[in-house]
Amino acid sequence: MERRGWIMARFWIDNGHGGADPGATANNLVEKDINLYVGLKIKHHIERHGQICGITRAGDITVPLNSRPGMINAFRPDYVVSTHQNAGGGDGYDLIYSKSKTASLELANRIASEFDKLGQNKHRIFYRLGEDGRDYYAIIRMVNAPSVIAEYAFLDTKDSKQIDEKHEQDDVARAIAKAMLEQTGIRWIEELEGDMMERLVISYGDGDWAAATLTAYKLQCSVILREIFEAHRNENKSKAYYIIGGPEDYDVLVAGADVYHLTGPDRINTARKALK
Repeated sequence: MERRGWIMARFWIDNGHGGADPGATANNLVEKDINLYVGLKIKHHIERHGQICGITRAGDITVPLNSRPGMINAFRPDYVVSTHQNAGGGDGYDLIYSKSKTASLELANRIASEFDKLGQNKHRIFYRLGEDGRDYYAIIRMVNAPSVIAEYAFLDTKDSKQIDEKHEQDDVARAIAKAMLEQTGIRWIEELEGDMMERLVISYGDGDWAAATLTAYKLQCSVILREIFEAHRNENKSKAYYIIGGPEDYDVLVAGADVYHLTGPDRINTARKALK
């Protein structure tokens, strides 16, 4: 796999339905709402690992199916997961993979392993071909990257109890994110809470990532890329920031926070400082 500096992979979450298309509706559950919540949570987990993640919709909007593959391909992700729920009577999760891409089946199996840990039953892991012998589903057939459609539960049966609470949806998002990251060789790190969240290491550039991760390990805190931090600055509540690389006058623009710069004349010297 091509390595992009210290960013190991790019991911895309295609959260199904939305806007005028509610998807499955049953037992006071609406599929589009679950898909949106789970998709945003997956994105959060991927980005807190310092990786890049795109998403089809960040709100309740209509995104036509025929426009999704082009949007995804333009982003050039390494892996794609399309989040859905099921209906029609059944029990357990479905994972649909590409017949033509080995990595698609590998990712499906990783997701299955994580779903199994949650106690959800397996319904099917399968591929489906059209009359022309190609993958039937557009998200799998027309997207260049290995893609998986993940349907966690049937909303119209008692299986809906596996997904009707927010903490269960959180677990599903965590499972998918963990599988996607580990598929690319990125070690999963549990989300930090309490005092450990009071500190945050920011890698100013891709080339500073090695020194930043080492610093985060020493401080026992999270690490994030600068552009991801800036996109979510208002959501961060850390009290101390450690900036690795970049100009000395870079400001996190967080009122009342302590800011520490660890930088040298070049990235080699920056890394040496991190080792001390």
